Amino acid sequence: MVVMKISPIDAGEYFRGLLLLIGKDRTITEAEKELMKRIGKTLGFEREFCDNAIRDVLENKYIADTPPEFSTNDLAMKFIKDGLAIAFSDNKLHMSEAEWLRSTA
Repeated sequence: MVVMKISPIDAGEYFRGLLLLIGKDRTITEAEKELMKRIGKTLGFEREFCDNAIRDVLENKYIADTPPEFSTNDLAMKFIKDGLAIAFSDNKLHMSEAEWLRSTA
């Protein structure tokens, strides 16, 4: 596994984007939660922050629903790959998740 060094801004956008993705079908599965916690840890976020963000994403009206923007194309590609992994973690790709990933790409 290649670990990319990313800025705090890119890390925040990455995590926010994946949070939005898991909320698109209005259901957050245990598999999605676990993947988000792992990614959050890799990005340097505290476990409590990740837990709260995951728990609150469906009701948080202050989280911007715009696709994330990254400083490099490599990071954007990694985001799409992780997004697909999370979207398929419940063994089905919901139309709202697919459309959001497509608009992000």
